[in-house]
Amino acid sequence: MFLRYVILVITVFAPQCVVAEKFADDIATRSLYQHNCFTCHGTGLPGVPQKGDSTEWQRRALQGKAVLYQHALEGFIGDSDMLMPPMGGNAELSETQVRQLVDYMLEEP
Repeated sequence: MFLRYVILVITVFAPQCVVAEKFADDIATRSLYQHNCFTCHGTGLPGVPQKGDSTEWQRRALQGKAVLYQHALEGFIGDSDMLMPPMGGNAELSETQVRQLVDYMLEEP
């Protein structure tokens, strides 16, 4: 009987835990974006793709995520001569965080 109860509890609450974890990850990534990316990618800076500008991000996505990750990790100077600094200008970010930020900016607003 106890095992059935445990299975029931896991079945009912496990999906909610996954949703809560995803929600927490989203909040953490949004906070990282606000503190590390927004100054260039959220203020209309000319020559810089803005978060939510699906046309610009779709154009860049055609290069493949590997290229976008590389630009964000290693730095890049685009056609507009604007510098994308290595690690988004914050050497304390992990490679995983930088990749999460690229994915976040590729998402629709």
